Amino acid sequence: MTQIDAVREQVRKHPKDMTLATTAAEVREARKQGKIAALIGVEGGHMINSSLAVLRSYAALGVRYMTLTHYGNDEWADSSTDKAVHNGLTDSEKTWFAK
Repeated sequence: MTQIDAVREQVRKHPKDMTLATTAAEVREARKQGKIAALIGVEGGHMINSSLAVLRSYAALGVRYMTLTHYGNDEWADSSTDKAVHNGLTDSEKTWFAK
């Protein structure tokens, strides 16, 4: 939350140079205006504790991407730096990503 606040604060302090971008169109518009497009992401799915409510809260704050893992496995995916327990993704995640 502190890092999300820091990004938002920098955008607030430097509106001539930066803009918060939550869509691809906003990134393109920032480029047209010569601004830095600030994007907010979450590093590792463990940050949501397998809660869609937490994911929705992050989305409401402007988070638009999340890596599946970071430095360790979580309930649904293996990290490249941890011992594999899911063979990459869990079977349910493999099915979801195949869609």
